[in-house]
Amino acid sequence: MLNKNKNVSFNNTKSYNSFKNSIKSSNIASSKNEQNIELKSFLDLYDENVSEYFERFDDYSGFFSTQQLESVDFSNFEEHVFFDSAIEKTNYAFKKIFNDFPYDGTKNDLINYLNNLDGYTKYILQKVFLKNIGYLRFDGTYQIDIIDRNGSLLNDYKKQIKTGLLNLHNNFNFSFDFWIYPTSTNNDNQIIFQKYSNNKGYTLFLKDFANNKCNICFLIKNEDKVKHCFIKNSSDYLKLNEWNHVNITFESSLDENKGSTSQIYINSIPVKTINSDNDIIKFDNSFNIVKCTIGNGNYVTNSSFSYLSGENNDFHFIGLLDEFRVFSNESRSREIIAKEKNENITSKETLRLYYRFNEPSGNFTNNTLILDYSGNKLHGMSSLSQSNISLMRGIYNDIKSPLKYEKLDNNPVLFPSNEEAINIQDNIIADAKRYDLNNPNSFWKLLPKNLFVEGSDFDNIDETYITEEKINSSANLFKTKSKANQKMVNLFVIWSRFFDQFKLYIDSISKVIDVNYDTLNNNKKLDGILLPMALKLSGFDFREILPYPILEKLNNKNLTHEEVISDISIRQIQNNLWQRFLINSRDYLMTKGTLSSINSVFNSFGLESSRFISIKEFNGQNKFNIDNNLYPKKISHKEIDFGCGKNLFEDASADSSTNNPSAKNRLLLQTSTINDFNVSEEWSIECLYSFDSFKKEIYNNKQSLLRIDNNISGSNFSRPHINIVFERLNNKNEYGNIKVYINDINSNDNIDVIEIKNIHFLNGNINYINLNRELIDNIVQNNKYYKYKLTISGIANTFYSKEVKSNYFETKKDITSKSQIDQVLSIGKYNSYETATDPGYLSNMSYETEFQGKISNLRVYNTSLSEEEIFLKCKSINTISTNSGIENVILNMDIYKDLSSYIKNNNDTYTINSFVEKIKTNIINLHQGKDINSFMIDDRISEVKFPTNKPHISYSEIRVWKECPFRHKLIYIDKLVKDEPSPYLSYGTALHNAIEQFLKTGVMDPQIALDEISSEWEKHGFDSDEWIKSQADFRASQGWRPKPHNYISEWLEWAQNSLTELPDFLNSQFDEWSVVSAEEELYEFVDGYDIFFKGFIDALLKVKIKNKEYYYVLDWKTAGDKGWFASKRRDILTWAQIALYKSFWMRKNNLDTKQVKCGFVLLKRGAKQGQTCEIVKVSVGPKAEENALSIMRSMIKSVRRGIFLKNRESCLFCEFKNTPNCPG
Repeated sequence: MLNKNKNVSFNNTKSYNSFKNSIKSSNIASSKNEQNIELKSFLDLYDENVSEYFERFDDYSGFFSTQQLESVDFSNFEEHVFFDSAIEKTNYAFKKIFNDFPYDGTKNDLINYLNNLDGYTKYILQKVFLKNIGYLRFDGTYQIDIIDRNGSLLNDYKKQIKTGLLNLHNNFNFSFDFWIYPTSTNNDNQIIFQKYSNNKGYTLFLKDFANNKCNICFLIKNEDKVKHCFIKNSSDYLKLNEWNHVNITFESSLDENKGSTSQIYINSIPVKTINSDNDIIKFDNSFNIVKCTIGNGNYVTNSSFSYLSGENNDFHFIGLLDEFRVFSNESRSREIIAKEKNENITSKETLRLYYRFNEPSGNFTNNTLILDYSGNKLHGMSSLSQSNISLMRGIYNDIKSPLKYEKLDNNPVLFPSNEEAINIQDNIIADAKRYDLNNPNSFWKLLPKNLFVEGSDFDNIDETYITEEKINSSANLFKTKSKANQKMVNLFVIWSRFFDQFKLYIDSISKVIDVNYDTLNNNKKLDGILLPMALKLSGFDFREILPYPILEKLNNKNLTHEEVISDISIRQIQNNLWQRFLINSRDYLMTKGTLSSINSVFNSFGLESSRFISIKEFNGQNKFNIDNNLYPKKISHKEIDFGCGKNLFEDASADSSTNNPSAKNRLLLQTSTINDFNVSEEWSIECLYSFDSFKKEIYNNKQSLLRIDNNISGSNFSRPHINIVFERLNNKNEYGNIKVYINDINSNDNIDVIEIKNIHFLNGNINYINLNRELIDNIVQNNKYYKYKLTISGIANTFYSKEVKSNYFETKKDITSKSQIDQVLSIGKYNSYETATDPGYLSNMSYETEFQGKISNLRVYNTSLSEEEIFLKCKSINTISTNSGIENVILNMDIYKDLSSYIKNNNDTYTINSFVEKIKTNIINLHQGKDINSFMIDDRISEVKFPTNKPHISYSEIRVWKECPFRHKLIYIDKLVKDEPSPYLSYGTALHNAIEQFLKTGVMDPQIALDEISSEWEKHGFDSDEWIKSQADFRASQGWRPKPHNYISEWLEWAQNSLTELPDFLNSQFDEWSVVSAEEELYEFVDGYDIFFKGFIDALLKVKIKNKEYYYVLDWKTAGDKGWFASKRRDILTWAQIALYKSFWMRKNNLDTKQVKCGFVLLKRGAKQGQTCEIVKVSVGPKAEENALSIMRSMIKSVRRGIFLKNRESCLFCEFKNTPNCPG
């Protein structure tokens, strides 16, 4: 195996040939056979991996061209022209492309040319220069003529001129390779390529058009000798009106007695063919001068076949043709054919003719020319006139080029007289001229003028400085010329360009220290070649993330599962990843040795570390605290929608039986058949519920969430034993009460009810409900009774809520001899309960069965759960059981545990497994999974997730940190501040509570606030002499001005006025408004930081302003009689709160920023009547949101790093001023 030598490079073909010769010379001593084997393997390897021996500009071995400076924007002269002339640099670039681009060169020539371009010329070639990709269109009226002699059209062949290069059958192996798109059956025989005269020659043509297909045939004839090859089976024929790749290969034996063989490949797949005898047919030298045609030809005389006969018949080809290639003396395997059919190739010795058909349309010099890319200069000429050539060129909108990997960059338009190319050049030259006039550092402005005046006189040139004349086409098609500069100017251009390049290299190195995310976000690039050095400076060793990339990947091919050319290379991807790593290197170093550092490394590469690694930490105490050992994770959550309007548990054919198929949706579990489920003992049932908020007005006001039923002995009726019911007053409310009706002994006078009031249940959020039954054995009274406990936890899109509501009831009824009969657990509509006319009907019991919401994670336990377990489940929805043990889980609809249970739908019965299979598709179709944030139990040793020892941050924390990081440390980390009573805080809380009730009930009752204020004043003695004196003394100690004391009567009057005026004030602000939610909790994951943001939105309204509907995020603020000063209104810390609330609420509900407005409502103390309320509207667009989020992220980083600086400008009102905690 050849080891790559980094020091080996070949800069031109001459050195390559010398290298070959040296290899031959060095092996003279070897045996001939060994030498040939070694030489062949080496050269083959070299040819196949030639670019490895040329320096790649995306490598990391050192600077050799300004092409490597990816950070430079070459479209902006200010970034790369300092002393040079922009005009001269532009003219040089265009001349370099027009004059030197090796369009028909070898692969070595092309690589060498591209690597020797400077950065600006490469930019012109790739981004500015006119390029074209296309194919040739034949409509049956024209053809391409080819003279079989080197350079016959343009006299541009510099080597020995030969004729008969396409006299193929005198060579042992040859093949045709092309893409064809036949479209018409007008001509039964359509010639694709022909070299034929005087009853000898060969023809490639289409025949046998039928059933939207056609055959292809190759015919060779020399007088009476005829040889042909065509496809045998019609199933393999070419398809009309689509691209077909065709390769026809002939291989002849060196022994003429063995003849020749032929093979046709369609789309690189060999097909069965019909061949005539295998005799070898040769032509004499007179055949060399016979011209060739594409798209038409002559009839074949004396043919023994029916095709190509008739002197007056039309043989024009009708269709599209692309990438026409003719090879000679090369054995082309199927693998080579398949590889090369989808890309442009380069010149090589065996390639005789190669037309890409990528010439542009338009009227310009030599526009009828068809360029030969084989290197033999066998250019073709269209029979169309210059004015009509557009009929032959251009791409149809619905027919793309067939080559998957054809690169636009490799197909520049090398016709200088092309009008579009001229316009492009004119625009660039105009920009360059403007830049030169304004550039104070141009070399001629830094040197005495007389140098250039004398130089122009000496050289007899009119222009004193740089000639402004653009390049023009010369007599030679691919050569351009421009008016020459004087020698003095040319000398200074060389030096100024050298200094410009030198400055670019220096600037590139300096940019390494200024890398940040703005560079990525603004699509700026870091020079990849400098990444190893930049990482080394930060203490990291550079490695290839994707080691040993093959040449295909380096050239942007097949980076995904699709066979396409990508816009970005594998090295650019690697550079982007390392750049992200470099940007975050400070985080790694500051948190080195912690989980945060490891997670940051993964995050910088766009990976979630929890998916790939699990880290266990051990400390001295090794304490495992499950409450603190939770970590947030985004999970996909799916639900069964009972109100979907479709039938979940029946075949679709049954849906027509009712106008409301969802009314039949009843989940029914026979508890007697569930193992270990004894409803007369302890148990616990839990489930997650949600309702769509936008359907709240069509939902019934009563919803049965879950029931346990029992059959009445001696009758056909069922009766609820336990019924959990949500009830609300009207269909406008999202709030309501949840009641548990308990019928333990079938007595109407002994129906027990557990109730939890004022639950925000129809707001679209997910709610956890648990009903727990514990058996109490009272030894003293020698009886047993049940203790029922109902627990509810409401969540938003994140599964964590500190507010967990619960209530319990102890039956205190002796149930020693009580036994239940044939119990069933059910959710959904049921019509077979006893009615009020039936004997024994329990009027105090709820017989409600309607359920229109969504459920998930229904679980049943055969034991009661502890309070700790239930509270943990309020945090982590995937937690099944901890203390009680997994063996006590007897039903888990979350994971579809296989149980010998049954689910019934009216008269139909399904096992659990069949039920799962039946609705699994419906779960996906009826309600797509949504991402929610949940806590997961971590099996690692407890660690503090955040220095405050809380899993979340709030706006109050952010504000304190922004004002003074050291004060934040004292309050939230050191816990030095206790909540001190304050009349302002008590007053604000009382108003908030009263307004919350107003939004929930629609009735404003100021008395709620007045009673709370009175209670607080009495509790804390805010009007006592001691309080008044303590406040005066404190203000004096801080150097503040004295402030008059306000007594309770004033506070009550202010509260009365503000609350009374608020409803009318809101009506005056909005054309229409309705309440979406009040005191809605936000608990949203902060992406990339493993922490939540927590907050409460005081009011969320749906409003109409000028006939447009918006959501309005409002926050109530109490203020003095003048409201807020202008400085406070502009303060970023004021509007950052509402900006964060808006941002997280929009993300939670997938809304656009234009749909949501926000502001503050000021409730002004002491203001005149009619002026106690004021709205401060805050304009929060994407930029303001990002600014607020940036403050939050900075706070998280700073606190985690332990950076707590003191802000002396915020000391005036600080409670730690002049204390031992913050002296001075």
